[in-house]
Amino acid sequence: MDFHGGSVSFEADPAIVVAAWTGPLTQVSDLSHRIAEALESPLHFPPLRQVVVPGDRVVIAFDGSLSQHPEVLAEVCKVLRSVEVDSITVVIDGREFSATEVAFPDGVTLVHHDPSDRESLAYLATTEAGLRIYLNRLLPDADCVIPIGGVRFGDDGSVRGPWSVITPGLSDATEPRTPLFAAKPARKITKEKPTEAPSSTEVAWLLGSQFEIAIVPATEGIAEVIAGEAEPIAVEAEARLRATWLLEPESRADLVITGVGATDRPASPNDFVRALRQSLAAVQRGGKIALLCDLDLPALRDALGPNHIVADDFAHALAWADIYLHSRASADDVEELGMLAIDRLTQVGKLAAATHSLITINQGDRTFVHARS
Repeated sequence: MDFHGGSVSFEADPAIVVAAWTGPLTQVSDLSHRIAEALESPLHFPPLRQVVVPGDRVVIAFDGSLSQHPEVLAEVCKVLRSVEVDSITVVIDGREFSATEVAFPDGVTLVHHDPSDRESLAYLATTEAGLRIYLNRLLPDADCVIPIGGVRFGDDGSVRGPWSVITPGLSDATEPRTPLFAAKPARKITKEKPTEAPSSTEVAWLLGSQFEIAIVPATEGIAEVIAGEAEPIAVEAEARLRATWLLEPESRADLVITGVGATDRPASPNDFVRALRQSLAAVQRGGKIALLCDLDLPALRDALGPNHIVADDFAHALAWADIYLHSRASADDVEELGMLAIDRLTQVGKLAAATHSLITINQGDRTFVHARS
């Protein structure tokens, strides 16, 4: 099993293994070429070079989690410059990502969105449900807005993608915290409905943002690049995600071992909470969870704090299962947080040898778990 900062190998009796999970191993071999191809032949939409005209002010609503793939921005900017647009501005959600985490092509302006800065917001429209939408003012002021987002599961099993980058990412909205035990079973793919609550897709439509770029992750790198019209992109992206990152074990297990992050991707406090949530969905009541990560004590305290977890929810998790943790925090600090420290990775093998049923999950922060029983 791999996680950001390390890996562990151990033996387990095949008879006890309910699931040994990893995401899609196949990644795009020539990423720049694949991105260029997607921009030239998008789904149900003209090529990107025909979406803009000379002199346009272009804003890219960018998912900062894609920062480890600079080819994505580089190829998009290459096409935009070939059309001689006036300017290219990249806006990212400043609550999670910093400028040092994103590599930008020369001449591109970076803006961190701060929803608490009212001067940076502008009224866009009111939705059919009566919700007044405020976005970073650079978006409604632009001639063209291009959302680029990684495709992943939301905490409730909905699918997030480029449509989610605009709202809640670049709006004044604060995404509600989902209780650790409130994740719903992932619904089946439908072609009639968008992949997320109507507000996200509706806001993109109100903004006039119809060309989107969705990135489906592999265990390392990118599994697929999908560009084109918003609704077909949403349907295709959801189908790919459910085929690659949805884990449906036959039953819960007595022990769940979960890696957080990947060798090519560091983990955040949000990632830790996502991995914990999916581990809880896979473990039996009274069982054990072993979380493997590279987070330090401040990041762990942030993850378990009110910004990420509903009050008393972690106590509920500790009552459900014993949680073991491998991290950069000391054993005393881990115990102070209510968990049991894994000082040496050899302890993982000992836990596996002593259990009656086992599920292993690589990159639990990207996986959605729906145990069938």
